[in-house]
Amino acid sequence: MRLFLLALLVSAASSAATLDEAKKAAPRADLSALNDAQRTIFLQVAGDVGNYAGCQDTLIKCLAANVKDPHAVRMADLVAHLAGYNVSAQVITNMVEKYYDAFDPKTRLQVKEECPTLGKGPIAILEFSDYQCPHCAKAVPLL
Repeated sequence: MRLFLLALLVSAASSAATLDEAKKAAPRADLSALNDAQRTIFLQVAGDVGNYAGCQDTLIKCLAANVKDPHAVRMADLVAHLAGYNVSAQVITNMVEKYYDAFDPKTRLQVKEECPTLGKGPIAILEFSDYQCPHCAKAVPLL
């Protein structure tokens, strides 16, 4: 199976990947909205980038029919969406890796217990906003 995927990725890198070829390589990804060149970009990225949330392997392996990781499908949707805008494989790889690195618990902001709170419920909602941002201003009445 591994040799088959590798051969498919190599052939896809040298020519545009048809929908059938892409379906064989990533059966759980919906690539029907992409053209052949965009599917080739998708396959290049999926062979390089790891699935950080689920099966802990490359995205292409996590999209195999026998893997049930739901995070791989969501990651594939993100990569396919970016490939649909004809973004290069290297740029997509960098974007996706940076995005998923943000979920690392070591990089998250540690909230101190003495933050000002309103109420004593089990959940605290912290709002970070920019007073000059028009989108933040629209969110104020809702929050």
